[in-house]
Amino acid sequence: MKKIVLVLTLMFLSLLSFAQDQGQWGALYFKARMSDRFSYYAEHHIRFNNTELYKSYNRMGLQYAVAKNFSIVVGPAVIAKFNTEKETAIEYRIWHQYLYTHKIGRIEMHHQVRLEHVWFEGATWNRYRYKPYAYIPLNTREMEIGTVYFVPSIELFLYDQHASALEDLRIYNALGYVLSKKAAITVGHMWTWNQEDYSNVFRYSLYLTL
Repeated sequence: MKKIVLVLTLMFLSLLSFAQDQGQWGALYFKARMSDRFSYYAEHHIRFNNTELYKSYNRMGLQYAVAKNFSIVVGPAVIAKFNTEKETAIEYRIWHQYLYTHKIGRIEMHHQVRLEHVWFEGATWNRYRYKPYAYIPLNTREMEIGTVYFVPSIELFLYDQHASALEDLRIYNALGYVLSKKAAITVGHMWTWNQEDYSNVFRYSLYLTL
């Protein structure tokens, strides 16, 4: 098991060594259960291009568990964008998410669809996102306290204002560790492509559930 973790870590570091436009994202994913079916859900990011803070990303919503393996979230998002002159522009979104989960052996599969209605600097548009991802425990059969796990994912972004429908593509691979029944962490590398260029991002995330 230690060899597997070491190999994956070296893979992430080797990818970073070839980064042309390296960024760093720190994130908090938070969920607070309100009842058997309703929860408060939030995502908070700070995003850097190298050492320059360029975006603060805050997404909130009310989550409803339709079934044990299917949930819906609806809510607002506020994104602050900073330029090199330290000026700030604010982008607003209304978003809804549909998440379906299922298991293949010990692998926990997730299929996430997000629809976003965006308002920014007098313009409005819609984004459509699909992200399949998996939780793969490496040292245990199930996700439990002390589990080291691998998280591969790919996300497609479609946008109704581009000549090409494909706005963005993100490929993300992370290593995670379950700290407790309420907390987990992940560290990973993301390769992202947009209409003009591609970049490499190193991501650090904390997951809290109450």
